[in-house]
Amino acid sequence: MMIDQNRSLPRVMSTAVDVSMPLLWVGDASDAEMQLCLEWARQQPPLSVVGGVACGGDLLAEPALILLPMAWSGEVNDRDLIQLSRRWPLATTVVVAGSCVDGIRRRGPVIAGGLIIPWYELPGRLRLWRTQREAGVAASLAAPVTSRREDRLLARMAVHRASRQPVMRVAVAARSLASLDSLELLAAVAGMHVVSRTWGVPPDDALGSVLLWDAEQIDDAVLSHLARLRRGRPDRPVLMFESFPRGATALAVREAGGSHVLGRPVEADVVAETIRWCQQIHAG
Repeated sequence: MMIDQNRSLPRVMSTAVDVSMPLLWVGDASDAEMQLCLEWARQQPPLSVVGGVACGGDLLAEPALILLPMAWSGEVNDRDLIQLSRRWPLATTVVVAGSCVDGIRRRGPVIAGGLIIPWYELPGRLRLWRTQREAGVAASLAAPVTSRREDRLLARMAVHRASRQPVMRVAVAARSLASLDSLELLAAVAGMHVVSRTWGVPPDDALGSVLLWDAEQIDDAVLSHLARLRRGRPDRPVLMFESFPRGATALAVREAGGSHVLGRPVEADVVAETIRWCQQIHAG
């Protein structure tokens, strides 16, 4: 049998890898923390919302990441995670904990095999996960849920080496000297250049394109000074830190002109991506 050498071979169609990260919110969003989280999740489309684990509904896309809100301890259990994993086996489920996260950190995880994050870290983590997914390295979400914090940090090193983000010039301020040293170290680990540090209330003329302020406890005096800083530098994001943030505090910070509030402890890359999220919000 003769083979026709002039016969053209069928063309193979190249398929681009889908790096989008469709989100699915499963549950209630009635309290202040979860309302904020749902608002932040809507900034990362496509997002589908269903009322509960057993609820059905038409999704905008097959989810890559499932956000399961937990406003109080015991609201989410192992059965919920199993049911979601059976329905969407390729998706990663993340439990977004409200103010109950403070007790979880003292007692330890309440859900076996579940990745739990504090509610105030959601904007930075969503941006971090999306960046890693677009880079082809899903380090954080691909790590086993039993991984220690040190293991997750090592798994993200490849992403840090491959990234070429511009160095941010930041100012840091804190109420105590120990907190100031810790905040400066955190900024350095996150790849920032500290150009100004203040022990106490940050001055109006503090240098830096971003201000990191550890107030320990955000009260009326802090909010008043924050509003004055905002009037002097309306283009500069201000990231606040507090021991036990609440949804009402985050709303008050935003109303006073601040960008966001984070609790402690917090990972360096979450801080960096939260700042980039704040810059994106300020840029409109």
